[in-house]
Amino acid sequence: MMPAWGVANPIALNLLLRRLGELDPAQRGAIMGLNSAVTYLCVFVGALLYRPIFLHLGFAACAWASAMLVLPALGWALEQRRRKQAVLRCRSEV
Repeated sequence: MMPAWGVANPIALNLLLRRLGELDPAQRGAIMGLNSAVTYLCVFVGALLYRPIFLHLGFAACAWASAMLVLPALGWALEQRRRKQAVLRCRSEV
């Protein structure tokens, strides 16, 4: 599992950064800087917020807390995908 993660992580990061850079080539530096700032801010805040969970409940509780925080984003993404497919179906029927 760990070798797969070691290969997948930098690939996914490079794909994300490439996609961000393609959003607006004129603003690429600002977009990359904002991505880095948000990433490191989240690492800092995550360490602060997860420390008590880790100390009192352990690592598994941190994983469960993360999963619960991801669920709303997953629901939102699936809803956006459903809406986009509905729009595409409507366009193809016309």
